[in-house]
Amino acid sequence: MKVLVVDDEPIARRRMTRMLRAIPLIEVVGEARDGLEAVSKANELAPDLLVLDIEMPALDGVTLAQRVKPLPLVLFVTAHAEHAVEAFDVNAVDYLLKPVQQERLALAIDRARERLARKADGPLAATEGAGAQSAASEGAPRVVSRSNGVTRFFDAQQITRFWAKDKCTLFVVSGEEHFCDESLDTLEERLARVGFVRVHRAELVNAKRVRALHQRSGTTHIELDDGTQVPVARRALSAVKTALGL
Repeated sequence: MKVLVVDDEPIARRRMTRMLRAIPLIEVVGEARDGLEAVSKANELAPDLLVLDIEMPALDGVTLAQRVKPLPLVLFVTAHAEHAVEAFDVNAVDYLLKPVQQERLALAIDRARERLARKADGPLAATEGAGAQSAASEGAPRVVSRSNGVTRFFDAQQITRFWAKDKCTLFVVSGEEHFCDESLDTLEERLARVGFVRVHRAELVNAKRVRALHQRSGTTHIELDDGTQVPVARRALSAVKTALGL
């Protein structure tokens, strides 16, 4: 995978380049110190992935991603959590907060590889990509939570729902609430294959854990097997019913 690193801070660029080169099959084809230089180099080098800071002089990362055509995959790396919604509006692979940890970067790169495999053209490439992805993701996908220096891993299928609150993503396992680094958009894409469905802008639920669907007075709620009731947005109702086999 060819990667272009874009950051206005030289130390941050060098650190990211070192971290990326430690990941197998990654080729860092160049670096750019601002958004304008990044547009030029992206057109020249045709990277598969932009590793992109958001707050930069002249041209910020989100605007840059909107200008580069065709747009490679984008992985945002920033010190500013408040830009997450804007980042995923351009369909970013992931959104990492500085200082980035090697393990978290490797997870984001895995997601980028999966996206590239799905974009491969032709029936043969699609078949080979699907086989490789199936082999790589055999078993349930994991969800990572970090708190107070401890990194915990969870089987996604243990989780009933994810929800967004105050720009954070939360979930509960065994009665304990955890924070997840990933956005609902990223989780929705990654966990669709194991039955998760978006029921609301701020809610992603495990369809296998749905106990009942309540429809009354023009509103719809899902009842989960832990007793939680979650509202279903009107625009999501059709997809929800499909996921439930209705």
